[in-house]
Amino acid sequence: MIPAPFILLPLIIALPLAGLLKNGKSVAYVSVGASFISLAMLPFISQGPLQINWFSVGPFQFSLVTNVSTLNYILLFLVLLLSPFIYIYSIGYFKNRVEYKRYYLEMLSFTTAMALFSIAGNFISLFVAWEFLSITSYLLIGFWYRKKSASRAARKALTIVFIGDIALLASIAIIWNAYGTLTFANLISIPKVASLLLLIAIFTKSAQFPFNEWLPDAMEGPVPVSAYLHSTTMVKAGVFIAILLFPLFARSNVLSYFTIFGITTASIATLNALKETHIKRILAYSTVQELGLMLSAIGIGAIGAALYFFFAQAFYKALLFFSSGIMIEANENENINSIYGLKRNRLIYISTLFGVLALAGFIPFDGFFSSVSISSSFSSNLVAYTIISLISIGTSFFIFRWLFAVSKDTKNKNISLSYITQPKSMVFTTAFLSILLLLASIVFFYFGSLGYMLSLRYEEAVIETILVALGFAISYMVYVKEKIVVSNRLLESLVYNSRLFNILYEWSAKFVYFISDGAGMLDLYINDMFDWLGHATILIGNFARKIENGDISFYALIIVLSFIAMSALVLFA
Repeated sequence: MIPAPFILLPLIIALPLAGLLKNGKSVAYVSVGASFISLAMLPFISQGPLQINWFSVGPFQFSLVTNVSTLNYILLFLVLLLSPFIYIYSIGYFKNRVEYKRYYLEMLSFTTAMALFSIAGNFISLFVAWEFLSITSYLLIGFWYRKKSASRAARKALTIVFIGDIALLASIAIIWNAYGTLTFANLISIPKVASLLLLIAIFTKSAQFPFNEWLPDAMEGPVPVSAYLHSTTMVKAGVFIAILLFPLFARSNVLSYFTIFGITTASIATLNALKETHIKRILAYSTVQELGLMLSAIGIGAIGAALYFFFAQAFYKALLFFSSGIMIEANENENINSIYGLKRNRLIYISTLFGVLALAGFIPFDGFFSSVSISSSFSSNLVAYTIISLISIGTSFFIFRWLFAVSKDTKNKNISLSYITQPKSMVFTTAFLSILLLLASIVFFYFGSLGYMLSLRYEEAVIETILVALGFAISYMVYVKEKIVVSNRLLESLVYNSRLFNILYEWSAKFVYFISDGAGMLDLYINDMFDWLGHATILIGNFARKIENGDISFYALIIVLSFIAMSALVLFA
């Protein structure tokens, strides 16, 4: 068996090797090869914890601890399984080979950080991986840094995630001070303050309310980055920690916050997706919604449902981002109202249709089982169940609106030809992901019918089917048959709230800048005050030095005057 950290070696070795290579295609092939080798090593890694001493401060020893439990293995499997597809898709996606080296170096770093995060066994390992995820995601979101919108989105993501980084570091300090250990297995409970700080870290990383808008803005990055970010990597980090540390959160009595903020986030994201027209932002809002539902399920202790959703969402979300990249390339446009001709490439259309059916929650796709498992977890809470049912209708509505819009036929020969001549690396990876989605659905159907889903009532599955079909029917009547007319201005005023959050973000940023400017001015004045005191001390010293002239009679006069002054003070005070 192979120790868990060794699974990172191919990726780590590929980093300097890719940096030394001059040919862009060679860099891509090295990256793809390293990802396949890591994936091939996965079945042979050893289970359980492994400790690596890092440094010591006095009697205290700080170590990097890795651990491979079932949960760690699931996340590591998703990361390593999808990374080769991301890398291969990227070969055809990037037309400028000069960008290959920088892109693959950043992606290799991102994958390595996420793989380390997946096997973290203590807070030190987790924090190291967490920070590398923040840095590499910043670089990848702002990959096309010459675009103002890309650099602005990257700064926004880093700013919001940095809030969580500070909260995580503070919680680690509190836990260390309270228990003298940072290993997950050694912690029975944690202080409530530390739990609340961890909540902030989770919410920022997973784009939960009120930190939810950075993830849709991150769509300024390349399509493969979006696919990786939304399917298996950074946004899943928060949900992973929530599941991993669930017993600690339960003992701290903070689980209700997961449910409240999760359902709030899912509702907000669904409303935004109803009106959004950017092809990738719609998918981004669906990711925010899914993360909210996962965290809300964790909040009521439905760990199985959350983990079910955690696994199922990865395949269809990567698939839909892949297909959106092909549509963008074919139409040279990112607005769904200006994208046409998806049916011109039957293979991509069918693959995209599978992804849409899975995201909407149609049986027998894995999205159906995950949706039913989430909704059934709230069956005893009428308010929450009603909200999640409406979210199911809204999800089916907006994803079919997305599909109907991009499936419009076109007579433009350039667009038709572009669909047919798309790079094979992009087309084949998209098609292969649809096969993986079908396989995952079969696995979910088999195990779901015989195992986990056996505890769910039949009527709950029927209700979910009706809700999804209703969302599809409304979307079809509005956008295909045009039997129902919806005022865009009314819809936008009622549901589209991303501008509000962006305004709040701008105000928050300006407030921080104002505080920083005030602190800078205060620092300047304090610095000037100390400078003035220093100059005054020098002047007094120079004056006192001149007084010391060695004349005894002068010293006697000073003593007499001082005696008179002291006597007067005693008498008149």
